[in-house]
Amino acid sequence: MIGTDLYNSLFSIGRKLLLLLLCSSAISQKSFSQTLNYNQLDQFFNNRYTISPVATDTSYQYNIKADNKTQTGLFAGVSKIYFDGDIKIKKNGDNGFHFLGAQVSVNKEGSFIKRNRVYGRYGIYQKLTSSTALSAGVSIGAINYMFQSSQGGSGGSDITPDASIGLSLVTKKFQFGISSQQLFQPKIKPIDQTVVLHRFYNFNASYLFSITNDFELEINGLLQLLNSETKSLFFAPLLRIKDLFKLGGNYNHNQSIAFITGIEKFDFNDYKLSIFASYKIPTNDISVPDNAIELFLSIQK
Repeated sequence: MIGTDLYNSLFSIGRKLLLLLLCSSAISQKSFSQTLNYNQLDQFFNNRYTISPVATDTSYQYNIKADNKTQTGLFAGVSKIYFDGDIKIKKNGDNGFHFLGAQVSVNKEGSFIKRNRVYGRYGIYQKLTSSTALSAGVSIGAINYMFQSSQGGSGGSDITPDASIGLSLVTKKFQFGISSQQLFQPKIKPIDQTVVLHRFYNFNASYLFSITNDFELEINGLLQLLNSETKSLFFAPLLRIKDLFKLGGNYNHNQSIAFITGIEKFDFNDYKLSIFASYKIPTNDISVPDNAIELFLSIQK
């Protein structure tokens, strides 16, 4: 009986501490990259819809993407599963396209906490010249935080609306975009504590350098900014080999580094298939490592 009571007390304390950490992310720079951008994927460049509702690729008619990021070790219960679907609709008489899409993400933080997001998306892509285009997009959906009941206390769930907007300039080799996520600065109260999800801004860019006929260097950058003191910076160089294989990494400043490899858009029947894998290791001063494995799959036609 004493052992059971001790377990329940410790579990209840741990649960409250985890919620406190979740709430404190609004003012903590160290936790910004983990919470305010809802556990950013290490392979963000494979699906920029995770950071902006803007379409920057017109090479497909429809596209389905999935991603699974799972942490290892003591954080093995923390994971993110992401799905995205996109379809292109040609504009009549214009050098442009409409894009309709939907995305779902599920963040599991152990056995008792889930943070879910569902969005619908619209984007427009318009050519300005033969080699330059402007793209804009908006997504609208909802955020759900769910705490499962346990021996340590009762559970709860709450849902709130959310939206994001974005704008990008696109050329054959260069792309620059700006977007804002958590646009409504939603407040959510799954149990007895209100969590404020502050609006933040993304500045992303990529450039493709030609080295030889078989080798190209793709440079990807992402700055996520809450204010002048709270930010997260990603730098991801990738070597593209024979327009098929990719090898490189993603450095998250003062947080982590991920090693990445994959095959991009190889022919599979009438489809193009992309498969990537990455392994993240921390570079900060935390005492318990939060390594992560991420797997990405894309099918398009």
